[in-house]
Amino acid sequence: MKIKVDFVTNSSSSSFLLADVRKNKTRPIKVQFPIAGKFRTFNLLDVLPLGDYVEEEEKRRIIDENSDKLNKYCFDEIDLIPVWASDSSDDPLQAGLCNCGIREENIKTKNIILLWGEGGSQ
Repeated sequence: MKIKVDFVTNSSSSSFLLADVRKNKTRPIKVQFPIAGKFRTFNLLDVLPLGDYVEEEEKRRIIDENSDKLNKYCFDEIDLIPVWASDSSDDPLQAGLCNCGIREENIKTKNIILLWGEGGSQ
């Protein structure tokens, strides 16, 4: 008789793609979420695992697909930031991203543009 030793989890993950068109890209990217009834602000770059570097050909395709949001910026001004979050993490920002998703109004840093995102059951 075979015994199944795997387990099932209820964890979920979310992914997002941001465009950074700031002149100073070393400054924090601040996002805000309600946690325990209060809004908290987090620096996205400090606490989340960022995705792999986006190759130039893929970057051009993404920028073309989002030309309505990015047409006033030069190609070299745009950095793409892929972000992944998991609600199985102990990090409240990751849980917030998975539960609430990310919307333009959550992003508190100017010149950060949400291109694509999923997540958010609320």
